[in-house]
Amino acid sequence: MSTASRNTNTNRPVKGKSSQRRNAAKTSNFVDSLSPAGQINRVLGDLENLNGGYHLRNWSASARKELYPHITIKVEVLDPNGKEVEVSVPKLAFFAASPAFRRHISDYAEAKLIRCNHKDVTLESMRAISKWLRKICTDKEYTDLPIPNNLQKGLELHLTARTLGMAQYTQQVIERYIGGLVCRPVEVNELVTVAELTCKDAVVDPILEALANHVAYLCRYHLVSKEQEDQYVAMLTGEKCGKLVKVMDDKKIRAVAENGWEAVYRRPLAEI
Repeated sequence: MSTASRNTNTNRPVKGKSSQRRNAAKTSNFVDSLSPAGQINRVLGDLENLNGGYHLRNWSASARKELYPHITIKVEVLDPNGKEVEVSVPKLAFFAASPAFRRHISDYAEAKLIRCNHKDVTLESMRAISKWLRKICTDKEYTDLPIPNNLQKGLELHLTARTLGMAQYTQQVIERYIGGLVCRPVEVNELVTVAELTCKDAVVDPILEALANHVAYLCRYHLVSKEQEDQYVAMLTGEKCGKLVKVMDDKKIRAVAENGWEAVYRRPLAEI
């Protein structure tokens, strides 16, 4: 073990804030002088070398600051009317946070604009992600991506994040939804909203599965009115909600009846 750190010099000048600012400026100028490929390779090195580098929560304030939000790229997404809209996004922070963007930009480092006209990437969600990336690059304390209280907006943000490979930043959407599902009535239209704004059939989305089993439990044990049951059944047998029926799990439905909701879903929530 090295003992160099114990060798102190009382006459050594202490760096002041002005010196720290000069050093930061030098680093910024150095990064600006790099080619686009050099800039992303620098971040790639941090991703590989930092313990837990896959999640920006594990980055120090100084490491996040060196993602330099003034270096941006335009991301083209579709607005609700199908019109193409450009969103300015901190390039290096987005590179660190999104594996999907990382795979794409690695081959097109010089690009000034990328098109992300995916129906599961919404304009509002992309703007929210961009704003959050800027914030965590400049703030000393890391804060989670803010989640809208509105169910649809929250699911849209979660789906956008999953599409970009950033699902770890919206896990609180899952926690909030599943944890609160049994504390409120489930409107019939919610079945359609969740079916449309969760993962494709090939991936079992925990939100989709929880809602499916909850509604099945309510109907099987007649815990809602006959009118409500009929509305649920009519919606579930329609084209829009086939995903919900596919993920219903009879064992979990019976387990909820025998042991309660929390007994079945507490562990999955703890593992998120």
